[in-house]
Amino acid sequence: MTAALLCAQLSKAAYSAPHDIDVGAFRAIVRDTDIGRVLAIAGTDDVTTLLADVEAVAPHWAPELAAEVPAGFLWPVRGALHAIRASGPIQVVTGHSLGGALALITAAMLDHWQRDRTRSVYAFGAPRAGSLHLSGPAHLYRLGVDIVPTLPPDFRQPRPLIHLGRAQSWLGDHEIDNYIAALEIRHDQP
Repeated sequence: MTAALLCAQLSKAAYSAPHDIDVGAFRAIVRDTDIGRVLAIAGTDDVTTLLADVEAVAPHWAPELAAEVPAGFLWPVRGALHAIRASGPIQVVTGHSLGGALALITAAMLDHWQRDRTRSVYAFGAPRAGSLHLSGPAHLYRLGVDIVPTLPPDFRQPRPLIHLGRAQSWLGDHEIDNYIAALEIRHDQP
């Protein structure tokens, strides 16, 4: 199993498994895996997380990141930072949709606080998280015509998107199960 497929599966599990970190719109599981300790962050699934998405249109300067980021994505990470750091050294941060944007900002925050550690990020259908500096590898996936990675319009992705699969539908292409299926197909091909 590839690291991307494992991270996509953990991103899916973050929606339904009991959360190791549950602070406002930031809900995550922590799992020790073959690729290291993974922090998998859930995406939008209730009113609290929907409000974080709505607040994402407002830009906010984050001095600790030396970057302008969506306010609705920054606040949940700041609120959960103590719990994240208390969960032990994180090697990989992942998430789907809102969870992917939070994963990008979390990785940048951890880079700021723990400069001696390089971590990888795997984001699936993540909205734009701003002009972040990430010290480690970042894999940002977009399936077909998933529209979420093109939002909010006044921000950009910190790294180029990796395109998966052919377009099916705007809504269907955003589903985490379809990202997993596309990664399974990609893994089977030479």
